[in-house]
Amino acid sequence: QQEIARAYAAAERLLAEARRTTFGGSLLAAVQLLESNAELRAHYQERLRYILVDEFQDANIAQIRLLELLAGRHRNLMAVGDDDQAIYRFRGASYASFRKFEQLFPDCKKITLAQNYRSTARLLRAAGELIAQNGPARFDPHKKLLPMHPGGEKGRLAEVEGAAAEAAFVAGEIQRRRQAAGA
Repeated sequence: QQEIARAYAAAERLLAEARRTTFGGSLLAAVQLLESNAELRAHYQERLRYILVDEFQDANIAQIRLLELLAGRHRNLMAVGDDDQAIYRFRGASYASFRKFEQLFPDCKKITLAQNYRSTARLLRAAGELIAQNGPARFDPHKKLLPMHPGGEKGRLAEVEGAAAEAAFVAGEIQRRRQAAGA
């Protein structure tokens, strides 16, 4: 841990010397600036009277704090996301973002969109069974997606050795299907 701390400190020093920052560093700087400068915060709260956040499931704690600071007194805020798709866990994203949102904005109206217009019933059933393995560690553990398209192809499991093999497999499948369709 001490070695990691030294490496982090050295990286931060090099970034500062080069007048550069990281994604996380820019978020932290924005939060600190808005927290410390009431006039600037009021300016942006007035300027950004309506805020829409998409892919909210990928928001981390700094982004949520930034949102809280910007929403200000108007609180005209809409956050859209799918708790089962939090893919940026390494950046601090989690389904818990939705819980934090509810704590910060207790008067929010929650709407679950269950109708799925893209996937077939078979695919949604298989995905639902996989997602259910997450157990209660979900924002809405009772959410069920309703397909617009009945049936669908039977799922297949492909075991591959690494990203390159996965890409080759997918490319081969696309080529095979195109040839079968006469394209």
